[in-house]
Amino acid sequence: MELYFIRHGQSQNNANWNNPDYKENPDPALTENGHEQARIMAEFLKKNQAITNDQNWNIQNRYGFGLTHMYTSMMERAVYTAVPSAQALQIPLLAWKEIHEEGGIFSRGDKENLSGLPGRPRSFFAQNFPILTLPDDLDETGWWNRPFEAKEERQPRADRVFDELLPRHKDR
Repeated sequence: MELYFIRHGQSQNNANWNNPDYKENPDPALTENGHEQARIMAEFLKKNQAITNDQNWNIQNRYGFGLTHMYTSMMERAVYTAVPSAQALQIPLLAWKEIHEEGGIFSRGDKENLSGLPGRPRSFFAQNFPILTLPDDLDETGWWNRPFEAKEERQPRADRVFDELLPRHKDR
């Protein structure tokens, strides 16, 4: 198994990093530039998808990626980034609630009292991303619906993801 991490395209928060008048969005959409970055990545991955030599060590993917699955967090910017690549490669795109940046979805208004927010509901993902395989337990209350993720909760979450990912793809 080879595992690749792909960061989302430019989000509205990224584009407004230095704008003091901008109110940060807890789950920002991609900018036009972010959508273009996602499109370019999809083209690159498709062009380099096929394994052209499986006898040599494939350092730096010189002989292709051979991607078989794509997982995404349920953050809007991540899904919008992943969809073009999954479509171009014709591979499954699976949403995974436990894959997300630290903290989850939360309000940043008061740095002392960060509060969890619900995240997008099942209907949003079903309507906007029909190729996305959704978790069975995702409903209309949103994918997060928890308090701000404390620092001590982050490593155990990452361990759970790894512990589940490994058996899914151990033969690859």
